[in-house]
Amino acid sequence: MVVAMLAVLRATAVGEGATSDGSRCAGIHTCAIITRMMKKIAGGFAGVAFVLIVVFFVTRVTSSTVDVYNDTDAGSVVYIAFGSDSVVLPAGPTWAFCPTTTRLNCSFPLAAKSKQELPLNGKYFNATLTVNSPVTCASTKAEININNPNWYDITDVSLVDGYSNELALEIDDAKGTRTLGPPKGAHGNENVYGLFPLGCDICVARQQPPCGFVPGGTGCKAGTQYNPTPPCQYQGPTLHGGSRVRLIYSGER
Repeated sequence: MVVAMLAVLRATAVGEGATSDGSRCAGIHTCAIITRMMKKIAGGFAGVAFVLIVVFFVTRVTSSTVDVYNDTDAGSVVYIAFGSDSVVLPAGPTWAFCPTTTRLNCSFPLAAKSKQELPLNGKYFNATLTVNSPVTCASTKAEININNPNWYDITDVSLVDGYSNELALEIDDAKGTRTLGPPKGAHGNENVYGLFPLGCDICVARQQPPCGFVPGGTGCKAGTQYNPTPPCQYQGPTLHGGSRVRLIYSGER
């Protein structure tokens, strides 16, 4: 029995290999340390049990999740436009709450002071969300790219296409908790963390702005495109996911 359990643990602790439940070892060096430790304490069942605890609580990387919360006293409608590469799509019984208008678009009602968890099941989710207006020009957007098998979680609030209301993203991950947005209205967002100001398609300027905005830099962030102050988006600390994302709608200013 001990030998069998060791074999399972050894398979878990090699490089970036996935375990049977989809979690991953935190890194090659960590895996090597765990492997050497298992060899030293393999003489007893208690040692194997200890390794099981270490593997589960130290090296496990959980998948990212998304909750949408309506923090107003009135009902709202949430619109989702899925990226063409998103593995999560509005199909199947778990997404019945969000009727589709096209294969990559759906919407659902959200009562006052209530929330809806999106059924991601640990899969790659690339989507743009809006509240009370479709994902088009003149709408505040929350852009969420999480559980990417090749990268880190990327999130932001965007006014690149226009402004309609106040959205914020609350991110809870290994770095702690931080809030992206909300906007202070259509203008005056130069110092708002995790937000692209109005029409500022490269964060620090309107280089090729959409939706009829005129090129320029007024109202955009300071710094450079790849080092803006403050940042226009947030990158999580853990490869493949590990973030708890909460989209909060707080009404119109």
